[in-house]
Amino acid sequence: MNIGGILAGGIGSRMGSAVPKQFIEIGGIPIIVRVINRFLGNADIDNVVIAMNPDWMDYCKELMAKNNIDTRKVTLIEGGETRFESLYNLAKKGAEYSDDAIVVSHDCARVFVSDEIITNNIKMLAGADCTTTSVPTIDTVLISENGITSDRVPERSTIFLDQGPQAFYAKQFVSLADSLDEKERKVYMEAGRMYLDKGLKVVIVPGERTNFKMTTDFDIKYGEFLLTEGYVE
Repeated sequence: MNIGGILAGGIGSRMGSAVPKQFIEIGGIPIIVRVINRFLGNADIDNVVIAMNPDWMDYCKELMAKNNIDTRKVTLIEGGETRFESLYNLAKKGAEYSDDAIVVSHDCARVFVSDEIITNNIKMLAGADCTTTSVPTIDTVLISENGITSDRVPERSTIFLDQGPQAFYAKQFVSLADSLDEKERKVYMEAGRMYLDKGLKVVIVPGERTNFKMTTDFDIKYGEFLLTEGYVE
């Protein structure tokens, strides 16, 4: 059983929008609808679970109905106070489907995730404990401890920019997270770092430049441009 786990708990404060960014339209279609359809349309995904603020669940249901989404394969659950807690809630729900359920967790703000990326996360998990979608940096990276002066410049070929999605076995994630104390749980934002700290194997799934995160109004305008020019669907 493969579950598309969508993280949609953001409030879009940096967008300055009246609604959370996952409900903003790109090309006339709300971001969250695009992402749901992307996962439902993938042959390797059986069901979709969305972690979100309960205050927006009814609105999300209205959007799904308006856009003819097959809600029999979509479940809305309450997100956590942090991104990691939302991941935990997704994993717990995923584990209810089957003992070997895989969760492909994805930020709803990365609206242009491709079928290939989703499928490769599932395939590459076969040889790992967790996957993470990343792209090699094309810029030189500086390390600065104080944010003012450059302390060192790591070798660029070893630096990757993490995107998502990430894939993991739901029951294993829950077990690992349950072993953490309260302080440790606050350290993590995503799955990969926890798995690495536990000495487990995390493999990199090749990402794509178009799989960027919608964070500001500029990103929305850039997304509209990519759609208009046919670079994404």
